[in-house]
Amino acid sequence: MTVAHGQLRHWVLSAALVVFLCSCASFRGGRLPLAGPFPPETRREPATKPCAYLDISTYQELYQGSQRRVFDPGFPSKVQDIAVESRLFSSITTSRNRADYIITIEVRDSWNKYYMDCCVGLSTALTLALVPVPIKHRYALDASVSDSEQELKQYHYEDYVTTWYGLIFLPISLFTTEVDDQVRDNMVQTLFHDIAKDGILAEREK
Repeated sequence: MTVAHGQLRHWVLSAALVVFLCSCASFRGGRLPLAGPFPPETRREPATKPCAYLDISTYQELYQGSQRRVFDPGFPSKVQDIAVESRLFSSITTSRNRADYIITIEVRDSWNKYYMDCCVGLSTALTLALVPVPIKHRYALDASVSDSEQELKQYHYEDYVTTWYGLIFLPISLFTTEVDDQVRDNMVQTLFHDIAKDGILAEREK
């Protein structure tokens, strides 16, 4: 009987943990306003647009200021899509030497998985997922624009996503699954908006 009760308790806690992790909702921090569509004034004749090389890196911040580089296969292609959508460039090249401008983009993610696991596990055990637990996911984007001779300008953006875990969020959990991607995409869109606004890209000679 003791073994049976122990197994039952294990399955109940495991089921509660699964439901708890699935019952979450994410919300934008809103520190960075939505960039919106690219304005018509950024669009020039294709023959006058420069060529760009995108140097993209993603990092996860760890304890005591340390960080590790992480591979995010979808993010570089998304950045390239946004760069094309901005219509600032004639093309995006894969060769640094052939580019008129090099745009370096580094995105840092300060989400702490260990902290989240501890909070979620403790809340689940003590409240059976009845008390919501918030986890804040911070993002920072650092970028620079350089030509063949020098760095022209640096950019920095920050925003965050707050994810609430709890049974109360189960009905809307399926509708807030892409908020982290939206926040990162918005930082990239803001970057290209600002590059266009600053007017640092020279036109090619026809």
